[in-house]
Amino acid sequence: MASRSIHSTSSISLGLVALAVAGCSDGGGTAPESSPARVDSIVASVTAQGDVPVEFRLTDADSDPVSVELRYSLDGGRSWKTGTTRESLLRMTSSPEGTRHLIHWASLEDLGFRIDEQVLVEVRVRGQVQTGNGLVARAGSDDDSNMDAVATSPDNLPAAADRVESWMLHLGPLEVGHVEIMRRHDLVVLDPNQPSVTRGRIATIQRGVDGDDPTDDVIVLARVMVGEDPRTVGIDDLGLRGDPRFTGDGSGPRVDPRGPRAAGATLQGLDPAGDPSTADGFAAWYLDDNSVDQDGIGDGIPDRNPRTDACFVNLGAPGWFETVDAMRSDGPDGFVGLEQALAPDTEGGLGFDGVYLDGIDTCAPNLWTWAGSPVQSEFEWTSAGYLSFLLSLRRTHPDALVMQNRGLFFFNPALAHYVLQPGPYLDFVLFSSYRLDANTGQSFDPYWFADNKYNFMPKLQAEANRKNGFQVLSLGYAAGPGIRPETLLGASEDGLAELLADIDEAQRVAGFRHYLTDVGNLLVNDFVATHAVAEDTEPPVWSSSYNEFADRWPEPPGRPDPRVGLQDLQAGIESVTLRWDVALDQNPVHYVAYFQDEPIRFHPRDDDDGDALEDAERIVLDPMPGEGYADGSDPDCFAYEARIPGLRANRSYWFLLRAVDSEGNEEHNRNVLHVAVPARRAELRVDGDFDDWKNVPVLVRDDNDVHHPDGPDWKEIRVAHDADFLYVHATSYDRFDVDGGLLFSLTGFRILIDADDDPHTGFVDGLTGAELAVVGRYLVRQRRGFGDDSSIQMLDVSGRKNLREVELRIPLVQFDRAIGRTARRIRLLFHNRADNDRAPDSGYASFELHR
Repeated sequence: MASRSIHSTSSISLGLVALAVAGCSDGGGTAPESSPARVDSIVASVTAQGDVPVEFRLTDADSDPVSVELRYSLDGGRSWKTGTTRESLLRMTSSPEGTRHLIHWASLEDLGFRIDEQVLVEVRVRGQVQTGNGLVARAGSDDDSNMDAVATSPDNLPAAADRVESWMLHLGPLEVGHVEIMRRHDLVVLDPNQPSVTRGRIATIQRGVDGDDPTDDVIVLARVMVGEDPRTVGIDDLGLRGDPRFTGDGSGPRVDPRGPRAAGATLQGLDPAGDPSTADGFAAWYLDDNSVDQDGIGDGIPDRNPRTDACFVNLGAPGWFETVDAMRSDGPDGFVGLEQALAPDTEGGLGFDGVYLDGIDTCAPNLWTWAGSPVQSEFEWTSAGYLSFLLSLRRTHPDALVMQNRGLFFFNPALAHYVLQPGPYLDFVLFSSYRLDANTGQSFDPYWFADNKYNFMPKLQAEANRKNGFQVLSLGYAAGPGIRPETLLGASEDGLAELLADIDEAQRVAGFRHYLTDVGNLLVNDFVATHAVAEDTEPPVWSSSYNEFADRWPEPPGRPDPRVGLQDLQAGIESVTLRWDVALDQNPVHYVAYFQDEPIRFHPRDDDDGDALEDAERIVLDPMPGEGYADGSDPDCFAYEARIPGLRANRSYWFLLRAVDSEGNEEHNRNVLHVAVPARRAELRVDGDFDDWKNVPVLVRDDNDVHHPDGPDWKEIRVAHDADFLYVHATSYDRFDVDGGLLFSLTGFRILIDADDDPHTGFVDGLTGAELAVVGRYLVRQRRGFGDDSSIQMLDVSGRKNLREVELRIPLVQFDRAIGRTARRIRLLFHNRADNDRAPDSGYASFELHR
């Protein structure tokens, strides 16, 4: 899965990263008469996480193959190290005019994710040797005086979160022996309220096994209870009334604003504060819905979890986030809050890398419990408030990782919660008791494990493997008959086969990262890390988000019939929409499409049963939920869909879709569908009526990650054109102004236009070199900065103030004039200058002009 773009507000700009270094003579032989090969005009992604895109030109007078190297420096250029790249840098093509190359620096592998130093990066030609009639590589000069490098620090913590292989959760005291085991894992969750969980021990774990090697560092998260108020444990209702910490503004407890018996009704558009109960006098975040369910009317007393004795909480109530954020273990609350957990020790904090949010099942569907349940929870209406809580967390602590405990109902389209899905705000989701649960009377429940495996798991992994998804962790318990917890420590073999089967089901089949412990979450061990098989040579296996064998109580749910490969095609304006379902693997899964304008032919390979598709174009897809998927699991709806734009009208295309895991294992289904692309162009008008955009593909989709009234929090952007104009339609999560200031130059609404598809010309910003920009309502020319030449003209725009949606059109003749020829392929970067929100977050959007 990709790095989380939700973190873009905190990533450090990478700007112009590097530098041209010329070659020198061959160091002993006869120097060639032609000029040595050189690297020119290097640019890189503005927002860098993990793999950093770097684009450059490779120039050689004789067009010989040239090898280059990427180097980085952590000491201002005094010393350099060779960087790791995803592509081979040997014998790259060159030309007298300069051949463009795009490579990716694997900065996480080289730097780790705790990057305190500023980093310099360069690309330079390697040593040349005379070989026959051609030069194969030439040494760049050791004199770096000609290097133009810019300091940067990639934000690699989100990328590290995507690559967790082993993890553990420990909620008890932290002993020295525990620390040594924890240092060998990728991720550790601790209870910060344990006195032994000190900053010193946290830091020791974070440094990993080798304190001098940043690439083995450990992510450490703090457990924070947010769905219940831990401060209320042991305090009776009368005591709550006498303490201002619990009386707040006196408007609570609150109840469902939909009224009683509203289970399953829509959760959208609700007042996150809820309605007053029959009596008040408590803080606004306490709840009274269990009383309503039992007696038809609230009793005015906050509802409690009978197992923990803590009062349930509406996460979105006014003041609750601020309360949780401000709690301190050394203050009157007596519990570590978000700020204390995440702040560095220099600011009185514990320096955790993120938080593990507990108590999310407070938002569970009302129909999942009833008056006789061990823990009744009738608070589904608070789900929208949970999103508000997460957004406050992200804005207040933008660098923190976030793990959600349970709350799997948010990822099931059959439930009303799905439309409030928190996935874009999360880095991890914990599936507790996936198979082995904490029930000492049985190893696992055959019904609920089947329900987890065949109903919830495929839907959960469909969300996890989206571009803005998360990693799923799982937790099992050594608790059932014949299973001794000591087996996890190697002190027994009782239950060994059952524990190994649990690892296999969770990791190899479901694709989770698993941990096993005792019922109290106290037994520190490395059993899973030691026994799990890391090697993955098998391709993904198709499953389905729809299961006709789901509801068979008391018989366990059955395995869904897999829906293999491409399931549906729909032609649009110079585009085709592909729809498909979910595939599973022990590693993250992505999807690729093969297509061409003639039937796809399969060529058997000699070395396996696969096939080679040399003639078809291959692209990696960035899918969204399929049409109708959010309305419930259905045989005609699919978890994914993606549009492929830029196709020729009046032409048929054949498509094949396959699943690929992160290890490169690709399955070989041959389910080919074809469709004819109709002969029609966009017929659009800039009039504020947006219905004419419904068949235009989404070009860019961005996360809800910033907020500023002077510019949009980009959501979805569509682009189309006719013979004379480029049309742009943009939506925003928040309301915004196109005219964001007294002068057009102050607006947050900006679009960079690289009219010649060349980042080395125009105003260079990351991987775009923009000759033009839309600044508010104006189209401007530029060379070195936003609008540094002049305004060309005012554009036709559908609105100016307090918008969530806008459309505009730009004359194509201005593109041609800017570059002195007909513009064919352009790069677009959508930018909210007011809060530096970029869409796409990294790189640019490419758009083909069929002219």
